[in-house]
Amino acid sequence: LAIREYELSMANPWSGLKDEVLDQEEKRRSFTPEELSRYVAGLDKLNIEARLIGLLMVHTGCRTMEVAGLTHSDLQLQSNTPHLQLRPNHIRSLKNKQSKRDVPLIDKALDELRPYLAQRKSDDPKAPVFPRYGRPKGSDAISGLLNGVIRNRMKIGDPTLVSYSTRHTVKDKLRTIRTTAELQHSILGHGKRTDADNYGQGELLRHLLDELVKADALVEWGN
Repeated sequence: LAIREYELSMANPWSGLKDEVLDQEEKRRSFTPEELSRYVAGLDKLNIEARLIGLLMVHTGCRTMEVAGLTHSDLQLQSNTPHLQLRPNHIRSLKNKQSKRDVPLIDKALDELRPYLAQRKSDDPKAPVFPRYGRPKGSDAISGLLNGVIRNRMKIGDPTLVSYSTRHTVKDKLRTIRTTAELQHSILGHGKRTDADNYGQGELLRHLLDELVKADALVEWGN
């Protein structure tokens, strides 16, 4: 639980033990299409920072603190392909070296983010984009709020469905549209990237954006 919640870069020393509780903690399922629609609607009840973090997770498949710990220098919105430049910063590290990546933002995400930033301009590139949660133990606070949408508003008690399940959902969507493994890895920060490394940076971002746009348009995925 600690490794997952604090996104630590370490192995689970209890991995492999046949324990029902530990096995359950390792499992996370995706949102169904109907559940995801209700989850997104439920985010509207949260404060603006929590809502945006939740939405960005839905649209990018990023980990909780990858989004909550963004600084203004991580936002590359003036690029030809606006994107999040995920790098370790003074707020949070990244899970592993594969997590260092650039993730494009689809129009839905940009339409939500730009008005927020217009009202909260900062001249400090190191300033957190989301001050309430871009801090020590911010992960606990934002995870609690986002999971509360599932437990309290949606009334879903299934422990395998949590806010982090948005990441699994994006993975399922990308599989459904048959995104190549290399491009999936580039979006989600998984595994070794091979073919994708041959793209130029701008070209790769456009390819990743195309895949995220197609994934967002899906109305059915998974089993």
